[in-house]
Amino acid sequence: MVHSLRNIHLFTSYRYYPHSGFSYGYIGIDPLALTKEKTFKNRDLTTVQGLYYEVDLNPLRLTSIGIGPFFLDVFYISGPVIDGYRYNIGDYGVSYQFEFFSDNAFLRPTLQLGAGIKRFNLVKDFDVVQLEEARASITVGAGVGLGPRYSWIIANSAYSLKLGVYLTHIFGTESLQAPIAAYGRHTKAWVFLMGISLVVDHDFNGG
Repeated sequence: MVHSLRNIHLFTSYRYYPHSGFSYGYIGIDPLALTKEKTFKNRDLTTVQGLYYEVDLNPLRLTSIGIGPFFLDVFYISGPVIDGYRYNIGDYGVSYQFEFFSDNAFLRPTLQLGAGIKRFNLVKDFDVVQLEEARASITVGAGVGLGPRYSWIIANSAYSLKLGVYLTHIFGTESLQAPIAAYGRHTKAWVFLMGISLVVDHDFNGG
C-alpha cells in the first residue's frame, strides 16, 4: 500500500506492506520554492502528517486528508515484537473537527470526534499470518494550532504546526487471541496518544 503527497515544494512517500509488516518512507523539501510568489488565498484541501506517541512511547505515524471540517485519518505502527514476529497495526477512521477560534489567532484550540476500524495483524517469518482481526473504534481528539494558520505561506500552500492528544476506545479487544504474550501490549481497549503534526492547507486555484 502506498501513500504519497507532492506539490511544487513538499513531497512525501510512504509505503507499507500489510502482509509482512514492513514499511518505509521519506519526506523532501524543495528549497527553491521559497523564492516563488505566494499565491495562497483559500483552503481547498488540508493534509496532515504527524508523529504521535503512546504512554509507553510506541510511536505512530498520522496521515490525514480533509475538506473543511471532515477528515480521513490513518494512525499506523509496525515493527518487531520478538525474534521472528512482526506486528502491523492501523487505525482507519473518519472524523469531524470543531475549530473555536479564527485562523488568525495565535493559539487555535480544536476538538475532533471520529470513528473507524482498527486492524490488528501479526506475522511470523514475514509471511505466515498469526493474527488478522479488525475491531470498531471511536476517538476523541483535542489540539492547539501554534500561531496564525496562514502565516507561513510557500507558493500555493500554507503550513502550520499543531500539538494534539487523542483518546481512542477499541471495542472487543478482549477476544483477540495472539500466540505470543508480548503482542498483548498492542491490544489495549484504550489508547492515549500525544504528539505534533504538520498541517498543510492547499489552494488549488493559487497557481
